[in-house]
Amino acid sequence: MFLNQNALYYERMASSIGDKARMIPFLKGQNILEIGFGGGELLDILETNHFNAHGIDASEVSVSKVADRPYAENIVEAYADEILTHWKPETFDAVLLSSILHEVYSYGNRNGHGKHSLGAVEETFDAINASLKTGGRIIIRDGVKSSNWSQPVILTM
Repeated sequence: MFLNQNALYYERMASSIGDKARMIPFLKGQNILEIGFGGGELLDILETNHFNAHGIDASEVSVSKVADRPYAENIVEAYADEILTHWKPETFDAVLLSSILHEVYSYGNRNGHGKHSLGAVEETFDAINASLKTGGRIIIRDGVKSSNWSQPVILTM
């Protein structure tokens, strides 16, 4: 699609897998969607831990990196707001976003919201919400931290 990541980008994303794996205890259910999966390291851990791993990423390079993985049939190349184009409503028990919201804001989405658009972020959350089963979870790992950074922040929507 539009992203032009290089080897250094993927190395940096892979180096944070230990921190990303900290999200796993907060998962609920078996059907998990990762938005912006990069090199697939977290999807690999999900698969190893017997979750039904799914991924959506706007990068053709990212999709090609996981083409030979056991969960490859559950991978799509698309913008985050296009979840319902590829999966039915109420499919997922949890949706993971790991350092991806700033990308949605920065690059926009397929629905016409351009760069630096809160509309793109809103449409992404609308799609995530619709894709979640009742009681499902959205788990966000990002650089924004509370004053007690070692504690997760839980928002009830």
